[in-house]
Amino acid sequence: AAFAAGRLRVWQNVDRELARLLAAVDLQRTAVVVVADHGMAPIWGTLMPNVVLRQAGLLALGADGRVDRRSLRAYATTAGAVAHIYLNLVGREPEGTVDPSQAGALLADIRERLLALRDDAGKPVVQRLLTRDEAAAIGMGHANAGDLIVWGAPGWAMSWEPTAETPMASARYYGQ
Repeated sequence: AAFAAGRLRVWQNVDRELARLLAAVDLQRTAVVVVADHGMAPIWGTLMPNVVLRQAGLLALGADGRVDRRSLRAYATTAGAVAHIYLNLVGREPEGTVDPSQAGALLADIRERLLALRDDAGKPVVQRLLTRDEAAAIGMGHANAGDLIVWGAPGWAMSWEPTAETPMASARYYGQ
């Protein structure tokens, strides 16, 4: 609540500054466009999909704590509240380990594992999960998109971290 109140104060200050700017320009001759590089929302949890993959035996760590690429079957990249999960497909990836005929079953297993995750109140931590083909309907079917695209539920950010004991943790920061 304190962070939400602080965020509201910031937005109110921005609104006042924008009002000052608009009052100072001739809007009949000047176009004003207000943009931001991203929004800001409160977060309280962090989901680590690579821990889910590691616990499922799809991502292994070597003795040095780094991902063992020789046995890698799936991995996630993350940003904000989104994760892209890629299969290490034979014929697509240089060191592919997953036969393309196994891709559908493997993606279904990963989907099931992620959708089963619940917070302490029993609420899902994944809001949406689509295959690349399903994501094409919303303009995200690019060849570089993940084989699965995962959106965290409100309040949940994603982390690439593969070494944690559990796939969920409290957030280390409170807005994103």
